[in-house]
Amino acid sequence: NITNISTSTIAGALDVGGIILAEGGQRVCVQGACPSAVSGGSAAGQVTYWASASSITGANDFFIDTTTRRIGVGTSTPFGKLQISASTTPNLVLSDTNAGDNLKHWYASSSAGSLVFGTLNDALSTLTPRVTFTNAGFVGIGSSTPSSALSVNGDTYLDSNLITYGSS
Repeated sequence: NITNISTSTIAGALDVGGIILAEGGQRVCVQGACPSAVSGGSAAGQVTYWASASSITGANDFFIDTTTRRIGVGTSTPFGKLQISASTTPNLVLSDTNAGDNLKHWYASSSAGSLVFGTLNDALSTLTPRVTFTNAGFVGIGSSTPSSALSVNGDTYLDSNLITYGSS
């Protein structure tokens, strides 16, 4: 263990088997040369990353608010603990790499005011809505445009001892 090393140059390689702490405004660069600034500027909370061996970049599309302990993906002003904002792609994709052909990916997305859950093909190019919740409170199963409280498109199987239909 070495502490309080003061030198302006290092003549050879430095091999550290533990943690390096930098204090007093000093930088520690772990890959390539230390860049002088973040490409595109930086802002508090912005997550930066290595764009190449010698350049760091970042944008407000991945943001951590340490005051409110919130994370924003696609937004620099997250409202919830995690907010994902997208306009042209699904907001969240869950993948099971062990599933069969074209059965690996489910997505969740806020789309035109509705919450949509659906599947994606293996090429991630075709979205197929499976369940839709509209902002009017309608639920569509097999329908992306439910027209009543419950809209089912396709065959329906009900396994129940009691099915009650009521009318008000």
